[in-house]
Amino acid sequence: MVLILLNKQSRLFIEKIEHRTKEQNYDNVSRTHAYLAYFNQIPEVRWALLASAVSRNAGWNMTTLFNEKFKSYMSLENRAHLIAFLERANWLIFADAYPQLMIYQFSKEQGYPLFSLLPYFGVSKFMVTEWNLFWDRKDEERLCTALIINEQNHLEETLMNTKWVKREILHNIWFQLDQHTEFNYILFPTLDNVIFGYKVFKFEKVEERIQLGKKLAQLLFHPDCFHSIKNFLCKVEHTGSRLDYETYIQEAKVYSKTPLLRTVLMNFHHKNTNHLDWYEANKEKKWWFVPLSKIEVTDRKKWLQFKRKEWKVTSWLLSTLQDKI
Repeated sequence: MVLILLNKQSRLFIEKIEHRTKEQNYDNVSRTHAYLAYFNQIPEVRWALLASAVSRNAGWNMTTLFNEKFKSYMSLENRAHLIAFLERANWLIFADAYPQLMIYQFSKEQGYPLFSLLPYFGVSKFMVTEWNLFWDRKDEERLCTALIINEQNHLEETLMNTKWVKREILHNIWFQLDQHTEFNYILFPTLDNVIFGYKVFKFEKVEERIQLGKKLAQLLFHPDCFHSIKNFLCKVEHTGSRLDYETYIQEAKVYSKTPLLRTVLMNFHHKNTNHLDWYEANKEKKWWFVPLSKIEVTDRKKWLQFKRKEWKVTSWLLSTLQDKI
């Protein structure tokens, strides 16, 4: 019904966006590439590069679950739940965000804002306001923060609050214990034997995910590491295997041996579910746009090596406890 009320040009834009979004939302690899390609074309939308970097981590986390250490202590059912969770989260964010990116691209090409089309794709009123604000002010940092806020609240509404996630993921002992392994770290590798990143704390809380997103954005675009991280993202093809970056860590004597994502995972079939606009029930918090204090850019390589040693201890412990759980 909405489509009938639109003019011919608007319908054409919508059809192109729907087709392109469906095409690029095929799997984690295609999403990661789509975000990066968009940023390389339209670099003022910083969030696209952040999304590509984080999407890589989602792919690495999925293939990590095929590592022999995980397979030795985690049942096939539990691993399947975690993979489905990661894939669903990755898909939902892309389905919401990519139409926004495309509408901004078309707006630039036409020379006037087309953000009135955003509600057609179920985009929150929060982002309609923010895109119009960005069109007028060109505040790149605020737009990046706004997209972080929106996508985490969207994820909260469409996935985190579902009974399935609460039962099979958040309250699952394996999920709680796995937070002590490499599985719960967002890594920004480089080609220079340096790796940056942050630990994921309290993933179940939307406030913590927003703060983490802001920290990751600040790290990614920090002048001391931006070019080296972007160089990696542009030159190293995303396969989903941790070998994508492990080959550049000189001290890595034992690789984690995770497979290429497309060799172990078939394409998922997702459906969009009806949901309320998160902004209707959860108005903007004052602290959301408050800038973070300056961060220190630190090489996390030794820290990562320590976590891998911890991982070995954790896997032994879980193998010992498996029959008792």
